[in-house]
Amino acid sequence: MNHLADQFLEKARNTARLARHWLDSAADDPNVSENVAADAARAMFQAVHGMLISLAGEKVEPDALLSSFRDNVVKPGILPETALQMLIDASDIRTRLVYDVGAPIRAEEARRIVARADQFVALISSSISQRDRINRTAGVAGGDACVGSTRIPVWTLVELMNLGRTWEQLLQDFPSLSPQDLDAVSAYYRDRPQEIDEAIAAQERED
Repeated sequence: MNHLADQFLEKARNTARLARHWLDSAADDPNVSENVAADAARAMFQAVHGMLISLAGEKVEPDALLSSFRDNVVKPGILPETALQMLIDASDIRTRLVYDVGAPIRAEEARRIVARADQFVALISSSISQRDRINRTAGVAGGDACVGSTRIPVWTLVELMNLGRTWEQLLQDFPSLSPQDLDAVSAYYRDRPQEIDEAIAAQERED
């Protein structure tokens, strides 16, 4: 993950942590509940900003975060539609608070919003962590995506999985790999099936 993406993700974790702290300290104060809800929504958008930077390598304008998240994260299948709905709900909460529309946010609702923010930030963190395990290096394995700093191509592992090798067997075959590495391989293949299928087909033609 690049440094800027990491900064946004750390902000998201800290903001969500602060929201939980304030909610626990003054759960019955409506003003605190609204501030907590605003912080939880902010944490979700900070996490999204970090993810988009990790994918695209550049900052995204705040007004474009929702559409960028939909186009670059949800449509390619990196995260499910439910993640987009969670972000839309967070946007609605911010609008509700800014324009003072609807009923005040009470402690029970604030608690649900904070729990959702925790879940969302964890989902983003896990997704970024998985993708950080897959790298491309010029001159290594023909430039194909490999696991971490190894020379083991993703397509090799996917092909072996398709042939029936279990994770336990793969971990024995490749002792330098961890279950988290194989999880990242599966996520990468889910996101980019055409790339990996073409690499497998090319290798079969060479053989």
